[in-house]
Amino acid sequence: MLTRRNLILCLTVAVTVATWYAGPGLSYVPIAALVIGLPIPLVLSRLLAARHDRLQLGLLRNPLRGNLLPHWLQLVNMLVLCGLLASTLFTGAYDAAAFGFAPSIYRVFLIAFVGGLVVLLLVAAVPLKTVRMASNLLMLSGSLFIAAQLVMIFRPVGNPVPIASPLADEWLVGHGGHAELVNYHHVTSTQRDPLDILERRDGSTHQPGSKALTSYYIYGKPVLAPADGTITFVQDGRPDQQIGSRDSHFQSGNNIVIDIGGGHYLEMAHLSPGSIQVKVGDHVTVGQPIAKVGNSGNTSEPHLHIQAQTLGTGIGDVATMDIPTVLHTLHTYPLVFTDVVLTRRDRESRPVAADPRRGDTVRPAS
Repeated sequence: MLTRRNLILCLTVAVTVATWYAGPGLSYVPIAALVIGLPIPLVLSRLLAARHDRLQLGLLRNPLRGNLLPHWLQLVNMLVLCGLLASTLFTGAYDAAAFGFAPSIYRVFLIAFVGGLVVLLLVAAVPLKTVRMASNLLMLSGSLFIAAQLVMIFRPVGNPVPIASPLADEWLVGHGGHAELVNYHHVTSTQRDPLDILERRDGSTHQPGSKALTSYYIYGKPVLAPADGTITFVQDGRPDQQIGSRDSHFQSGNNIVIDIGGGHYLEMAHLSPGSIQVKVGDHVTVGQPIAKVGNSGNTSEPHLHIQAQTLGTGIGDVATMDIPTVLHTLHTYPLVFTDVVLTRRDRESRPVAADPRRGDTVRPAS
């Protein structure tokens, strides 16, 4: 029931997913790779087991036989896991892959993902004679992890901070939502609730065949004050990073922090150098142009990072920061957007307070 090889394989899978979760916050990558890739060795192992008479065919031939309970429980275990994994397709978790690939390639990915789930279920219906404990514990752990992520994604957030759209045009949520599966920021308390805002046209965030900053559709777009408030922090003068380069010291790049009242401060980061039109102490009103979207700081492509937080200062040079104090005092609040049109899975709505997540598009309603 518990072999060394099976235990090593299961621990490897668990550690890999956990590492991607706690590190880059992109657990959807190994999850998708497992769903698409795992069926291939499983099918081959079943063919090999058939040659050595190690398959349990009772679930197909005589499903009501009394000694098949462990195999039925294993099949149900896999059925639950595959059902939960199928549900993640409707969360926007894998939409990040759509930003960097052509729509046709993304469709191939979706077909491969669904096909992988079907094959996993078919393989589970023709199990080995021996039920492996490690495999079933791994499936159960996976189901609990995915279920917890889905609950966090779909549950209403408490005490969100309402703001207006920070852009005049339609924008795309690259990372956003209240679980790691849709928002890699969620694994750290200092950036648990922000959104990374992009612009997409024809399925891409930039002009085909070009990686110049000016080829990214959001680059240079005016950033508007999303709420009335007072400027409490300005960082300017950090250069825009070329694609493939990052500023590891000033990770937020050029950024602005606005005191919007109620103990809430709004930070907008990765702004273009020299584009900031406000200074500390200035009062801003909703819709007022205050900067332009850039690619400064620790960023993979031009975008606007926006978050509501507990501190009125931004992140400067991480080499000189008091990291323990920042981790203890800097926390974020969920954001919702008022007076906007939200598009999710090709369906438009006008919620009173839009709560977007990865893959959603948002545009001002007026």
